[in-house]
Amino acid sequence: MIAAAHEIGATQINGENPRFFLAGLAGNIGLDKFRAATLICSSVAARTRACFLQCWALEIQGKRSEALDELLKIYRIHNIFPPEENSAEMEMVAGGLKKNLQVSERVHLLSLYRSICTNGNLRTAAEVLGLSIPDQ
Repeated sequence: MIAAAHEIGATQINGENPRFFLAGLAGNIGLDKFRAATLICSSVAARTRACFLQCWALEIQGKRSEALDELLKIYRIHNIFPPEENSAEMEMVAGGLKKNLQVSERVHLLSLYRSICTNGNLRTAAEVLGLSIPDQ
């Protein structure tokens, strides 16, 4: 899995960088760039929430390998489309996860994320989980 995390930079859509592909697609269909950015931010937030919840469901079923795969999905998405710090979308995700998961469960998810995504943005993951990490 660590090897998979190192290959993340190679993500392409038909040989093109995903950001450029989506920008071109938005332009081709006449979508305003600000609206396109809002849609991407919302999609990243929704997928992040779904993956964290699925990760927890798999973890409590004892399916650690599959749970870690869900965290890698988050890492990949955030690597391609990094969420803005303190964005409204991620704050909404954090609020939803706080309602669905206890603090200890969210701490456990962050610990799993840290173990599998060593060079990922831990601060973003903590923010999404409604947790804080000390400055390093």
